[in-house]
Amino acid sequence: MVKIWNMENKEEQHSFGGHTGTVTSVKLLDSIENRRLENVVDDLPEGCQLALSSSLDCSIKLWCISSATMVRSMYTYNPVTCMGYFPGVGYIVSGSDGGKVELWDIESGNNLFSTLAHDSVTCIWVDGSHAFTGAEEGIIKVWELREKSLVTLYSSENIELAPSRKLSVEPVKCLTSFNQKIYYGNDGQNIKVLSWKAGKLTKLKNHTSDFGLTDSVAVKDGLLISTGLDVDSGNSFVNVRVLPEEIYVATVTDEDVGRIVKIAISKNSEGTLRLVTVGSELIVWDLERQKNRNPESISIEFISSLSTKACDTDQDSDSDVSSDEDYGSIRTQRRRSSTNSTKQNPSWSWCSVI
Repeated sequence: MVKIWNMENKEEQHSFGGHTGTVTSVKLLDSIENRRLENVVDDLPEGCQLALSSSLDCSIKLWCISSATMVRSMYTYNPVTCMGYFPGVGYIVSGSDGGKVELWDIESGNNLFSTLAHDSVTCIWVDGSHAFTGAEEGIIKVWELREKSLVTLYSSENIELAPSRKLSVEPVKCLTSFNQKIYYGNDGQNIKVLSWKAGKLTKLKNHTSDFGLTDSVAVKDGLLISTGLDVDSGNSFVNVRVLPEEIYVATVTDEDVGRIVKIAISKNSEGTLRLVTVGSELIVWDLERQKNRNPESISIEFISSLSTKACDTDQDSDSDVSSDEDYGSIRTQRRRSSTNSTKQNPSWSWCSVI
């Protein structure tokens, strides 16, 4: 099921029940793309706000939010685990649990390109004319859109961390890109930074302990946002860095937040940062200005050890990375600001809107 929320009044606006399997990705199209598609997609209502969704039911669907109707359904023959979108040309790129990377035309609903690229595709990110795919086998591939096809530019399977050691085979859980760098997370405590043109891998600290999970990363307006999970407490947190310097600036925390599996970034009506996180709950985090501070606001902390360099050993996992401080001692070295969070009813969520 796909649910649409109005964040001004914090109420559910629509609920679309067209999928028969788990919904894995949702993509809201911007106003420019909405206007462009009005002229090319048949029977599209004027002024329609469009959204795409993908599912394990082997389908990708196009929705008109304003009229609460399904515009088009594309049968993919494979369960879709993730999805991206090329604006301007109207092409959808999808990944399947069988490892296929495919290209679809939103105007006609036709399949334009299909290839067996991975064992199982876990995540997709589109940036300009490039698509980035991550996989269960730990491989990342970079694709370029050329006419109605995708061409492989790079595969991480041949990258060398040190003599006789290759890139970790841990599943890639999430990825994003900025300035020819791929930022991705897996079942480790660090964010991995892959300069794919140079073939160089570095790491950024995302946890204060030796163990943790990086489930989601996102980039917007020069900020790198990442989620982390404290495996001891079961609570998640959000780290913020400034790009391209990759400087750590803050951590957003709440003791009541369980595991976060996806995050998206936008701005609210006041122009301040808004984070949308999903997991066991849908939570909207609004960064408040000091004059508007709410007594129930969530803390923004500065954790000093996250601003230090991550250990980059010869090992292909994060098990050798250690911290000089534990979380308890770090909490006394933080700076505080505030955010306001809005929680929706608990229900395990697998995807978030971008």
